[in-house]
Amino acid sequence: MSNKITKVLTNNIKFNNVNITDRFFGYYQNLIINEVIPYQWKVLNDELEDVVKSSAIKNFKIAAKEAKGNFYGFVFQDSDVYKWLEAVAYSLHLKQNKELEKCADEVIELIGRAQQDDGYLHTYFIIERPDMKFKDLWECHELYCAGHFFEAATAYYNATGKVKVIEIAKKLADCIYNNFGYEDGKIKGYDGHEEVELGLMALYSVTKEERYLHLAKFFIDERGQSPHFFEVEWEARGKTSYWSGWKQCESPNASKEFISFIGAEYNQTHKPVRKQDEAVGHAVRVVYMLCGMIDVAKESGDDSLLEACQKLWDNIVNKKMYITGAIGSTHVGEAFTGNYDLPNDSLYGETCASIGLAMAAKRMLNTEINSKYSDIIEKEIYNGIISGIAMDGKSFFYVNPLEVYPKNHTNPVLEQVKIERQKWYPCACCPPNISRFLLNIGDYIYSTNNDTVYIHQYIANNSNFNIGDSYISLEIDCDLLKSQEIRIKLNFSDLSDNKVALRLPSWSKGYLINISDDKAKCRVIDGYIYLDNISQKKIVIDLTLKAELILMKADRRVRYDAGKAAITYGPIVYCAEEIDNGSMLYNLFIKDSKSFKREPFMHKDLELFKVTINGYKEIDDDDSLYHENNVQLENKEIILVPYHYWGNRGLGEMQVWVRVK
Repeated sequence: MSNKITKVLTNNIKFNNVNITDRFFGYYQNLIINEVIPYQWKVLNDELEDVVKSSAIKNFKIAAKEAKGNFYGFVFQDSDVYKWLEAVAYSLHLKQNKELEKCADEVIELIGRAQQDDGYLHTYFIIERPDMKFKDLWECHELYCAGHFFEAATAYYNATGKVKVIEIAKKLADCIYNNFGYEDGKIKGYDGHEEVELGLMALYSVTKEERYLHLAKFFIDERGQSPHFFEVEWEARGKTSYWSGWKQCESPNASKEFISFIGAEYNQTHKPVRKQDEAVGHAVRVVYMLCGMIDVAKESGDDSLLEACQKLWDNIVNKKMYITGAIGSTHVGEAFTGNYDLPNDSLYGETCASIGLAMAAKRMLNTEINSKYSDIIEKEIYNGIISGIAMDGKSFFYVNPLEVYPKNHTNPVLEQVKIERQKWYPCACCPPNISRFLLNIGDYIYSTNNDTVYIHQYIANNSNFNIGDSYISLEIDCDLLKSQEIRIKLNFSDLSDNKVALRLPSWSKGYLINISDDKAKCRVIDGYIYLDNISQKKIVIDLTLKAELILMKADRRVRYDAGKAAITYGPIVYCAEEIDNGSMLYNLFIKDSKSFKREPFMHKDLELFKVTINGYKEIDDDDSLYHENNVQLENKEIILVPYHYWGNRGLGEMQVWVRVK
């Protein structure tokens, strides 16, 4: 029986082939290019007095012996620089900026000077503990940081063609290859935080060095095997740990206590990855692991690994994902909890986790063309990801709740939930992650195989790329949030047997399609409208989708949402805010969705849409804590705004799920 993948495999059209012209995403891309990247550069250099100290650039200078001092920040501080650099790469493709490119080149040179002769690169260990390199992988993120550098290096090379960054990346990858593997004398282990696997696959995509593919596969295959690697390495380093200040544990049952303390589920080492069928532990680690697994499965044709990916995917999106795309229900371990355990006020919903799920969805889509994956990408890009950045680009959410009551935030259970976006974080993984993702949104629109171009997202753009032996120029003209009328212009270089597949979103209650080529034929398969028998080089497709206001109900097993509805229109999830509806939003009821108004409003230069819907507000004049049920209802128009927009007009309550009468 073959172990090879038999599904249709596709490849994404990369960002450097796509020019975004979309009103909505163009706003965010311009914001990041003009405001966010310069702002984050100042933060990384500690140039802003009222912002949490970073010292990320200084750490590299100290490691390169160009400055004096001690390492500052979290042990993974290097990755903030790498994600910023990746965002710069996409920025330079979108908008030429010689000054920014010179700055990025200087950062790359600095990274190269900090790199050790053997290729090792991690500023904490270079500065503070060179004797402990690769000896505390459970805690210290050496390979995690390397993975982010590989992603940044690949992006910068693709954007500029400059090889210096790839040379540094290869030197680091070879250092890792020389230290990890099954051979005698090598470390038979892996990092506590997955990322190096997908980073190695990114580096492999441009170098085609087989050892990087083999190394990524090694890390995936070895994860969760027995004996437990983190226990083995802990014993080997003398039962010390980074978080304890390298103090030795003296307990006679130390080994068992160590594993019990960290919990193997936290970093997905409780069983081999092919046997994992439920998402457990740290949510970002799960989806980054999933990305690496999919990349390796697709490249090596490993069906059993892909089946494991499918099981994890299904568990996440069918039992552990919020309606906004957020994942990770608890701040304890920034982790998943049980199936259908989806509290709205105390959830974690880390921005990085939503980004990671979108990254995984893109990869799953490349192994199976099905709109269930592209629908999740759409959910994330309009809701779970962009909620993480303010519309001025100067503040960010790490945690993305679906319900906020500022008066209750003296409760320590809600300590992690910020009621307004923060200028920066001591652990600042999310802000530069948002930047790199949104500037790379072009990577999520198309994919191709030998004869078909697949259109996954309706984001206005123009692009040029190859499809098999043909060349195609393609333009999408749409404004999905304003109307659902989409015009697609295609120009093929020749009349090969080319096909086009258009996603039919799950929210669309039907569609109309008009094709300038009257010989082309349509059929719908797995949520995609396939057009074949194309007889003209130039064709125009007019696609009209049908969005409606929908009162979404949660599965009956989600106890937090019983008797409530979330309001959606097209891909947008809506929420109520105190500034529009007054306080005590939990006393609101939706009456019906039949009569509603959807109206535009402006924030800065961006047109958004609010929804006004008929409802009630609970009135109770009895102020005693408990009393007979003598509640009255008064008519009230409830105003709802896009979830991603909340918190941009000041402090106040916010609620996604509203009671239904």
